[in-house]
Amino acid sequence: MNNPSTEQDPGRVLTETLSVRLDSESMRELGAIAAAGHRAPAAVVRDWIFERIGRTCAHQELAREGAADSRTPDPREALRQRYRPDDIVVLFVGESAPAGGTFFYQADSNLFRATHEACALAFGNVPDGTAFLRWFRDHGFWLCDLADRSVNRKRGRPRKLEVNAGVAGLAAVITDAQPDFVVSVKTSIEPEVRQAAERAGFAGGRIVVLPFPLYQWRDVYVRELARFLGWRRTKSPGRRARQRSSTSDGTHLTLHEAMEAVLRTRDGGPVPARELANEIAACNFYARQDGGRADHQQILARARKYPHLFAVERFGVRLR
Repeated sequence: MNNPSTEQDPGRVLTETLSVRLDSESMRELGAIAAAGHRAPAAVVRDWIFERIGRTCAHQELAREGAADSRTPDPREALRQRYRPDDIVVLFVGESAPAGGTFFYQADSNLFRATHEACALAFGNVPDGTAFLRWFRDHGFWLCDLADRSVNRKRGRPRKLEVNAGVAGLAAVITDAQPDFVVSVKTSIEPEVRQAAERAGFAGGRIVVLPFPLYQWRDVYVRELARFLGWRRTKSPGRRARQRSSTSDGTHLTLHEAMEAVLRTRDGGPVPARELANEIAACNFYARQDGGRADHQQILARARKYPHLFAVERFGVRLR
C-alpha cells in the first residue's frame, strides 16, 4: 500500500491493517493448518507474510538484534547450558533459536510444546514448564543449535552460511558428548548434521531426521518423535523385532529385511518412507557400507525393486 506521509519520510515505521479475502476451500485448508499448530489462522497468515518479506518488514528489529549480539552474548545460551545433562543420551539439533524471542529452554516455543506432547505420548504423564526441562535433562536429552544466532528470518545464502558455520561446533559437541542418537529437528539441516557427525566419527545409522513442528508438519513431528522415544524405552514392537531379527553374529540385516521387520510390527503398513527410515535407524537394523543410514529415497527404491514383497502407495510402503 502507498502512504504519502511514509514516502516523504522513509524513516517512519508503517503499520497497516491488511484484509485478505479467501474462498471457502482456501479457508478450510488454512483452518486445518492453523489447527495442526494450535494457532489462529490470522497468526499463520502473518507468519507466512513475514517469512516471504521478513527482511523488509523486520529489518530494524534484526539490526537491533545484530547490534546486541555484537555487544553481549545471548543470555539464552547460558540457559541452555544450565539444562545440559552430564551424560547426553539423545542429542537434538535445531537450526537456531527463534528470532521472535521464544526459546525451547524458556518453555515457550513451538518446538517446546511439540516436544512436550511427544514425550507425553511416549512416557505417559510428564511435567510441564520448567519442570519438564528438568525432566528432559534428567533423561539425558539435550537440544543444541547449528547457528549461534537466529536465522529463521534470513533467506538464501546468508542463512545457509550461518548454518554451515556451525558444523565444526556441532562436531565438537558430538565428539565430547558421544550420544547414543542424534535427532535432526529440521529436514533442511540434515546435510550439515551428517557432515558434523562424520567429522566426529559418529555412525550415520544413529541419526534420526524429523521435520520442524510447524504448520502441517507438527503432527508428523509429534508422532515420529513419540515413536522413536517409545522405542528408546524398549517397550515398542520395534525393539522386539530387533531382538528377533538380528543375525546370530550381530551383523545388520539387509535393507529389505529391515524394512520387512519394521513393517511387520506396524501391521504391514503402509508407513511413510521417511518414518520407515527413521525407525530402521533407531533400531540399528541396517547401515550402508559407509556407515550411513538409508534415507527415504533409498527406502522407496528398494520397495520398487522388490515388488513381490512391498507395495508403494500414497501413504507409504506396505507389505504385500
